[in-house]
Amino acid sequence: MKHVFFFAVVITMFISALAFGDKKMNKVHKGLEKDGKKVNCVYCHKGAGIPKEGTDFNKHIKNPSCAGEGCHK
Repeated sequence: MKHVFFFAVVITMFISALAFGDKKMNKVHKGLEKDGKKVNCVYCHKGAGIPKEGTDFNKHIKNPSCAGEGCHK
């Protein structure tokens, strides 16, 4: 029973990520690395401190983590 519950939780998390993820953003950052870390949702929202709001990504270009060398210039 624990295996079924665990599997259900993992599937729910996967589906949530697909539903709430931004396809345009994910496509642009696919395969990129910064300081040896993959550039993904966790990198941007935890490491770079970009809040999860809206789709106006241009306002975050001044963020040092986004404007740094190897990312956006």
